Amino acid sequence: MNSLELIGETIIPESEQEKIAALICSCEDPEHTYQICVKTVDSETMKHYNKRYRGLNETTDILSFITADLPACEIEITDSEDEFSTKPIRICDIIIDINQLLQQKGIRNMEEEYRAVLIHGLLHLVGYDHIHSADAEKMKKKEEYYFRQTQGEL
Repeated sequence: MNSLELIGETIIPESEQEKIAALICSCEDPEHTYQICVKTVDSETMKHYNKRYRGLNETTDILSFITADLPACEIEITDSEDEFSTKPIRICDIIIDINQLLQQKGIRNMEEEYRAVLIHGLLHLVGYDHIHSADAEKMKKKEEYYFRQTQGEL
């Protein structure tokens, strides 16, 4: 079972964010269970995080981190609430700059921009990247796919 915790302003309902995270994590990396904290911040706070973790003294729309990989629990638990214990657990953080989303959203509304950026961050957590052009193209196609898949969610 994947879990999601939200800190800060919620642009789309928590239940929808949970569905998006569950869809991407289960389809792209079914070997892990994900425990994800999504935190929304202002631009000054994001600038601080970006400088601390990436060495860049500027804001960005999203940061995604895998903070810990834990082995699967060896205890057999039958309660369906604890089925996560049978897979390795990946503990992750996503930080989203709400002000940056407002600036970059273009013709999208805030909910669409937030969903697009959340999908982008989740894809980073499951192993996608966009440093090289071939990887960027694969990631872009996945972003578009999951954006279409989750359009009816909102």
